[in-house]
Parts: sequence; structure tokens; C-alpha cells
Amino acid sequence: MLRSQLIRELAREDVQIATPSNYSGIDLLAYTLPVNADALIYAVPIQLAIMSYGAFLRDLAAWRTSGLLVVLLGDERESESVKTFALSAAELALVQMVGLIEEREHQPRQVSARAAALRQALAPYSMGSGGWRLRIGRWIDEKQSPQNARRPSSVAAG
Repeated sequence: MLRSQLIRELAREDVQIATPSNYSGIDLLAYTLPVNADALIYAVPIQLAIMSYGAFLRDLAAWRTSGLLVVLLGDERESESVKTFALSAAELALVQMVGLIEEREHQPRQVSARAAALRQALAPYSMGSGGWRLRIGRWIDEKQSPQNARRPSSVAAG
């Protein structure tokens, strides 16, 4: 149900969705239609995770993404309270670093303190209605920036 809710949210913002026919770690491909007819279409691979804060906290260090990791986190105490976060690989690494620091500072028994730190670290990546098209566009712009372009290897003259 939450997956279809995410797809509806993306569609409301005119973000197109494709679903891979075989599972390869990518759940959805999101893209926006270009303004120019001859422009290229760039797709954002989305990995979808639906879980509780506690489960996400336990597996935090193991998460990886090549596109956007969209995490739908629910609170065990409030089953109706589900928050959506969208993180790029770099943003996920930042959240993981905060999580590792918190883990070292707090005893393993102090899960509530670690969960509070995780919520605070995830807050900037919270997604609400109306932000998906901008978020998808930002991810595409980051991937197209000259600093991310692959440079051909040069042969030293000698």
C-alpha cells in the first residue's frame, strides 16, 4: 500500500514512473519528461525501504544506494505515523556517520537516544507533498554536473 501511495504522490507532481521487470536492487525508475523534444531523458533509480525506525537503525551501516533511497519509516508506538525520506548516496553516508558517532557515544542499551539522533539526522531529507519533482530534478542535476562527469584518462607524453 505504501508503495502505491508513493507512486500516486510522484504522479501528482508529474513525475513519471517505470518499474523494472526483474528485481536488481532498484524498485522504481523516476523521471521527468524533458521540455525539448530532442532532449535526453534521465531516470533516477529508486530503492524503496519500508520499515520501523528501530529496524532502520539496526541496519543503518549496511544500507547502500546508487540512486535515491526512499525510506518510509513508521513508529512502533504510532502505527499511523509514517514519514518519508529521500536520500542520495552521499546523504545516506552522512546519516550513517551520524549514526555511528551516536552509537559510540551511547551504550547499546540506549536505543531511544540513538533513535532520536537518527530522527534528527534524517529530518533534512523528509519528503512532503510537492517536493518530489524538485528532489528528482536535483538528483539529475547533481549527476550531470561537470565535476561528476567522467574524464577521459590522459596519456602522459614522455
